Amino acid sequence: MFRRVTAFVTGLALLVTAMVVVKLPSASAVALPEVAALSAAPAPLSTDVHIFYYPWYGNPAGQGRYLHWDQGGHVPPQFLGADLYPTLGAYDSGDSATIHQQMAWIGRAGAGVIVYSWWGQGSQPDTLAARVLDSAGRHGIKVAWHLEPYGGRTDASTVADINYINSRYGSSPAFYRDAAHGNRGVGRHRRLLPGERAGLGTVRGPGVHRRPGIAGQHHTDPGPRQRRHL
Repeated sequence: MFRRVTAFVTGLALLVTAMVVVKLPSASAVALPEVAALSAAPAPLSTDVHIFYYPWYGNPAGQGRYLHWDQGGHVPPQFLGADLYPTLGAYDSGDSATIHQQMAWIGRAGAGVIVYSWWGQGSQPDTLAARVLDSAGRHGIKVAWHLEPYGGRTDASTVADINYINSRYGSSPAFYRDAAHGNRGVGRHRRLLPGERAGLGTVRGPGVHRRPGIAGQHHTDPGPRQRRHL
């Protein structure tokens, strides 16, 4: 009887050991899906593929407080005002490492152009634009411009903004030019207000691509449900 009990305990111990080995393999023995996906060859960059880029976000480390992550009454960093929880968490849009990582991901996806959400001269996106252009250029990505409807914008300020963007950032190798439309680089994709239409008629040269009722390279607002975070 003793021998049977001993044999049973020994067998049980071997079974438990085997189970432990199966359930707790070494890290090198298993390739996680995320790692396998990242090891795939990146897609070739195409300037026909554009992706919207929103540099609105901030956290206490970069801005002293959360910016936009708390919209809708959310309490970051656990709960964020975003459709999907970002891989980088409640990141700061001005953090250089974050920008480089995002550009690397965009490049691997094959998107050759980012459409940069710009909220006027001196805004947070404006102060970060040079940093984004530099990082985008290092990854072979171009930067197009989406002039947002910031408060107080007029026909005159729109013309001034277009000239400002061209003069301040137009020399960057990453500045997107639409060769098929006269190398124009600044785009808007919101329908013009009546007071703004006349002013845009004064813009000449490579500043803006005008179409009936709409000026810019992009026709439709993506809407909040389509805005995603890297």
